[in-house]
This record gives sequence, structure tokens and C-alpha cells, in this order.
Amino acid sequence: MIKEILFSGFGGQGIVTGALCMAHICIQDGMDVTNMPQYGAEQRGGAASSDTKFVAPPGEIYDPRMEHPDVLIALTEHALAHHAKVLKKDAIVLFNTDMGTYDPSKYPNLKIYGVPCLAIGDSVGTSKSANFVMMGLAMKLTGWFTRDFCVEQIEGYFRQEHREKLIDVNIRAFDAGYNYTF
Repeated sequence: MIKEILFSGFGGQGIVTGALCMAHICIQDGMDVTNMPQYGAEQRGGAASSDTKFVAPPGEIYDPRMEHPDVLIALTEHALAHHAKVLKKDAIVLFNTDMGTYDPSKYPNLKIYGVPCLAIGDSVGTSKSANFVMMGLAMKLTGWFTRDFCVEQIEGYFRQEHREKLIDVNIRAFDAGYNYTF
């Protein structure tokens, strides 16, 4: 069965990085994966999203485009409003309460969790790691991958990208999300 996670917000929030790291985790687990980023000409401040689909072989992904995500990581109000209509019924939505509010009655078919991910990221080193806070919580709620496997792959991803200075803070952010309680 194909699983799909969508990261969405503004450029500069780590939308593409989070989704690419998620794709890396899936690849390292031997899955077939696609990743489709979407963003405007602006690198920072414009709307951005990145969809990662994965399936355990021998499955195949016939359409790499976003279809009906199981999980939405919404770092802005606009991201939630824009993508809510395409999510699967009972999809998990992790909403950044540091950058907006939402009316749960507008989304009766979704499981929405409000998370102060900027504040949590800031508490472990930088609010720029809010995407990894949300990824950690998503992995805990879905059970798709274990914490230890994800942490190992996050380290591998940033080493591969020659961005070693981001390893520790993003692992701390992932763990803060993974251990977050409502």
C-alpha cells in the first residue's frame, strides 16, 4: 500500500529538506519512493510544498504527483486550508500553532494536532528545525519507521549532503517531536 506525506508551508521553512530527508529514510529502508517539490520563483516566503510517496517493493508508484496524502505537515494556515481537501479521510494533520489557528469544525474528517513546533525547535537549538519536530511526531503517530532508524538516516542524509553541522540540532528536533505529548 502506498503511503504519502506532504510537507507544506513557506519557502525557507525546510519544506523541501524535510521531504527529501523523508525520501532518504524510505530509500534506506528499501522502499520505492518519489518526491515532488512545488515552489515558486521565490526561495523564501513564497508558498512551498513537497510530497513524498513510498511503497515497499514489489509495489510500484505509477503516478509521482500528489494524490491523497496520509499525513500533512502544515507549517502555515494557508498550507492547511489549501491541502485539506485532497487529504485521505482520517489523515493526520500536524499544524503549526505558532503561525496560525484553525477551526477543527471545518475539517471533521481529519485528525488535526496543533503543535507549537517553532517554539519546540527553538528550545532545542533553532526554530529552523520545526520541520524535523513535525517529522518526529509524524513518525511516532504513524509508526511507519522506528525512532532509531530515523535518527540514523537523518544523520546519513546530512552527511551525504555535506551539511554535518545540521545533524545534531535536527536530531534533537526530531526527538523533541517524537517525545511530544498533547
